[in-house]
Amino acid sequence: MMLRTRRLSLMPTPGQILAFDDLDLPIGENLLILGKSGCGKSTFLNMLSGLLRPASGNISFEDQAYDFDDDHILSKIRAQNFGFVFQRLHLLGHLTTINNICVGLLASNGRQARSQALSYLDSFGLGDKADVKVSELSVGEAQRVAIIRALVHTPKIIFADEPTSALDDHHADQVMSVLSDYSQKHKASLIVATHDARIQPYFTHIRNMTR
Repeated sequence: MMLRTRRLSLMPTPGQILAFDDLDLPIGENLLILGKSGCGKSTFLNMLSGLLRPASGNISFEDQAYDFDDDHILSKIRAQNFGFVFQRLHLLGHLTTINNICVGLLASNGRQARSQALSYLDSFGLGDKADVKVSELSVGEAQRVAIIRALVHTPKIIFADEPTSALDDHHADQVMSVLSDYSQKHKASLIVATHDARIQPYFTHIRNMTR
């Protein structure tokens, strides 16, 4: 099993408890967490990725339980296996597109990472933006760069928070096609939290969240 949860809950404010249904996600399967703003979908995504500690319950990745008391081990799991696309893109405006994508990988496999990044840029129609500073990109272009950054180190799970919400229909479909192709090619899982119902056809597992 790629990802499993049991009896997860969170206490966002004193006296308030959010409970989440158990999850069993097989290797290579994709999950869409769909719901309106404030329903808890980003909270659930952040717990699944180990970025947020639940009030109770447990989470395991490939049968290895998350130990929220040992940040070193949990950080190692994330670094080696997970790719992240955040709502706030965390791109460095003074660096070029290619350097934003490869900045964490240059010391170990810079040439390979650059080649792979350039291939993804072409896939997203951004082949001419490699040496352009991120501060000069449009919002939609920057969002696609953040997605490429999540893919370039070949993660086993991609966690994406609203990856298509700032994109028009054409570019949203382009992004989801690349993510879906990546998932199939690498037997990786894609977990997306969004209110964007346009992307439902790309998922076999859909969790509708209400609050």
